[in-house]
Amino acid sequence: MKEKWHNETCITYTVRVWTTGAILWRLDDKLHREDGPAVEYAHGEKEWWLHGKKLTEEEWKQEKK
Repeated sequence: MKEKWHNETCITYTVRVWTTGAILWRLDDKLHREDGPAVEYAHGEKEWWLHGKKLTEEEWKQEKK
């Protein structure tokens, strides 16, 4: 399933929910999310991405400052 989602700063993400339960957030066709992990797996693992670049959670937090 694909849907559009707007965050509080009016960024429009494309969100895809897979039948496996994984959720992927994209902006301009690149994995990206400014207010949380861009990939969330059903088993609990998460990945943080900004503008198509994968970051650790700590790197993501530093980028957000």
